[in-house]
Amino acid sequence: MWLMVTVFCFAVVAVMGIDWVLDQIKQKRGTKQLKKALAVAGGVAVIFIYIGFQGLSFEKDGERQQLSQQIAQQNEVPVDDPRVAQTVDRYISNELIPEREDMARGDTIRFALIFGIGIAAIFLIIGGKITPFMGIATLCTVLAIDMIQVDNRYLSESSLVDGDISREQVIEQNRTELDQYIQNNNLHDEGWKYRTLPLLGSPFNDATPAYFYPSIGGYSGAKLGYYQDVIDEAIFAGQAGINLGVMNMLNVRYITAQGPVQIPGLETVEQTQDGVVLENQNVLPKAWFVDRVETRSNQPEILREISQDFDPSAVAFTTHEPELNIQSDAESNVRVTEHNANNISLELTRSEPGYLVLGEIWYPPGWTATLNGEEIDIIRTNYILRGFEIPEGEHELTLTLDPVWYSTGNWLARFGTIILFGGGIYGALIFYRRREVTEGETNPEEHDQTDPQ
Repeated sequence: MWLMVTVFCFAVVAVMGIDWVLDQIKQKRGTKQLKKALAVAGGVAVIFIYIGFQGLSFEKDGERQQLSQQIAQQNEVPVDDPRVAQTVDRYISNELIPEREDMARGDTIRFALIFGIGIAAIFLIIGGKITPFMGIATLCTVLAIDMIQVDNRYLSESSLVDGDISREQVIEQNRTELDQYIQNNNLHDEGWKYRTLPLLGSPFNDATPAYFYPSIGGYSGAKLGYYQDVIDEAIFAGQAGINLGVMNMLNVRYITAQGPVQIPGLETVEQTQDGVVLENQNVLPKAWFVDRVETRSNQPEILREISQDFDPSAVAFTTHEPELNIQSDAESNVRVTEHNANNISLELTRSEPGYLVLGEIWYPPGWTATLNGEEIDIIRTNYILRGFEIPEGEHELTLTLDPVWYSTGNWLARFGTIILFGGGIYGALIFYRRREVTEGETNPEEHDQTDPQ
């Protein structure tokens, strides 16, 4: 979003600048003011050109220390070894700096040429040598060529694929035997799927595994802050390096890894040359009743609780003091009857009041919960999950995502689109009507003719 807004803002300012230049050219008295503006712009351009050639060090802050640490680790020597410093100096002086100098000088020369062409075009327009249309067309053509060449640095011809190949086909090519095994075995009898922690790659920067099966990893630029807290502080906490309590409550049945590991509760169920699939033997179902609820004064305390060894099947942590007298019930039953992105339905049976935990992320805007048709609270549980107080008896719990802000935003977007296109059509009609009137005043037809008789 901010990239697009930045480009949009630059484009608007550029169009306003062109409009101002043309307005100054139309007014002969504005030519002097225009030349002053061009002189100021030329002075600023000269400063940037000087900086591009002489004012840059071409070395980043802290880069020398980072390179020293990498080289020391690779060669298993101390960082303060004189040979490490010599290697870093040689690498920076002979490879990094010359390459960066060439890139900076090339872009500086490119900037100078484009700026020179722009100044020349404007002066040619002022002198009447070319029309404003030709001058503006020249500027747009030069800028388009520059943008295409710069874009090719990031998306070159070699990185393009055949237009007949879809994104799905490209991802499918990365499917492994481990992915196939998980896909074939992660479906629960009630119709919902278990989640996976893909440790073979970068679990929270690679979204490819999530194409094949539900994952607690992946990547999103709009990730929930409290879920990121769990990633940073809880998922990899504990002596084993993986917090099995968090894995259990997030319905993580499978973990992919480079090789077999000796962690109680994890069993190797598939092994190929790509890696192994570890099965979590204590994974919890989509929803379950706990034996007790413990309250904490704030959410950071709850985050600390789940970052330690804990049993999510026995205890739930909230900041909400339960209104019911929560009891353990060995005869309780939970069955998921519907599970999709916008609707979740469960059939519940309790002989005592209980507390239900749902293995879905707590997200209050838009979600509503009803118990036998009456709305109940969705309680933030275990820092990121949803919890519910359930009285004794047989019940149907239904959760629905229907946010007011989404439907309202949808209607506002439609209304804005109508205004946008309607305004464009109205503006075009006014423009052509005024042009017809102007042409009629400039070339009036002779309607009044005197009869000689």
